[in-house]
Amino acid sequence: MNKIRLIGKLAVSALLVILFEGLMTLGLAFESKTYEHPLAWIVQILIVCGVVWFAAEWHDEETKRTA
Repeated sequence: MNKIRLIGKLAVSALLVILFEGLMTLGLAFESKTYEHPLAWIVQILIVCGVVWFAAEWHDEETKRTA
């Protein structure tokens, strides 16, 4: 059950970031030609790492609080 909660938090975090990025770039984040430059890939990788880190920290804090 603990792994399902972690995956759920990861999914919620990723969805929020995808929607936020889509709003901030006025939809350009959803077009494939936006990612022709290598710097765009680096930024996306950093965003994914941040989402995973945030979800893991969120899950860890909740696990410590309930234990």
